[in-house]
Amino acid sequence: MTFAEFEKTPYSELPQELLDGQLITLTPRKLFDEKLIRGFRGLFCTVCNRNLVWSKRGFHIGPHWLIPDASVEWPDQPVIDGYVCGAPMIAVEVASNKRNDAEQLDRKIQIYLAEGAVEAWVVFPQTRSMMIFRRNTDQPLRVTRTYDCKTLNLTIDLEKILAAE
Repeated sequence: MTFAEFEKTPYSELPQELLDGQLITLTPRKLFDEKLIRGFRGLFCTVCNRNLVWSKRGFHIGPHWLIPDASVEWPDQPVIDGYVCGAPMIAVEVASNKRNDAEQLDRKIQIYLAEGAVEAWVVFPQTRSMMIFRRNTDQPLRVTRTYDCKTLNLTIDLEKILAAE
């Protein structure tokens, strides 16, 4: 499916992504995942312009339409034909059992980084950990306690965010 075809798909109550030509309907979030997303968004708002911080904002990235759970846009993020284009500066994905499989998450991280994101994070609530992927770095960083995000000049206390349950 092309992006032009994706634009013409019927409205869906559930969010949909377009990844490598495949339409993906995202399952509903559980309450705990929503609290995590809100926690990240709240933290980002403490150091970033609120107009650049989003939860569940769609991005038109090349032929894809991706919806990170939380994100920080670039200050000069382009908008073309009403769509925010390119990868955000930081994208956060919360790994849920039924939401995206491991292959889809891996592909999304590749796309975010290849298309301009400085960092992409995958949060694993069940193992109480987070993987940090950075542009131009081969090895991801596994975080179980705190992470100093130099990009935003922000310390993430993962244990505190995960205490949202």
